[in-house]
Amino acid sequence: MSAAPDNTAYREKAPPAAPAKKAKTGAEAERAFHEEEALGKAYDARLLRKLWPYLRPYAWAVVVAILLMPAASTLQVWQPRVMKRIVDDGIGRGDLNTVHAGAASLAGLMLAEYVVRFALGYLLQVAGQRTMNDLRRDVFAFLQRQRMAFFDRQPIGRLGTPQEIAELVLHLASDESSYTTGAIHVIDGGWST
Repeated sequence: MSAAPDNTAYREKAPPAAPAKKAKTGAEAERAFHEEEALGKAYDARLLRKLWPYLRPYAWAVVVAILLMPAASTLQVWQPRVMKRIVDDGIGRGDLNTVHAGAASLAGLMLAEYVVRFALGYLLQVAGQRTMNDLRRDVFAFLQRQRMAFFDRQPIGRLGTPQEIAELVLHLASDESSYTTGAIHVIDGGWST
């Protein structure tokens, strides 16, 4: 490992001070902070049309999960109301039966919310994982049907591995990537260069 070059000559001279910038208004600062428009739409109809054949067999799970969302929200909203009743009617008036009944109601609401949220999350995970499994199966079948010339056109002669993609993800999550800029990192073996 070689020694780092001497950068003291560059450090001695401070850069000239930048002219003072005009203060941004609140709306301008918020627009600069939230740059979602530059990243594109969150809902892409064309992408959804391509994914729909894979999601269609599991659409029932998504529909049931969407129908469970209001139930989960309602169960969560009712909990503070029961607590209010416990405090005002039970503790405030010294009625121990109201406190016990309210505690049982609160426990029931919390248990019901847990069951509904578990079912909601489970259904969405099942739909998502099975959709991805079907998509991966079709991509793998497509790759298996290709002639060797398809792989010869890849600049490094092969497709990237999950390990290579994982290495980039680990790099981006580490302190070593602190100097990295840009939102897109192309992992295509030099295909786009």
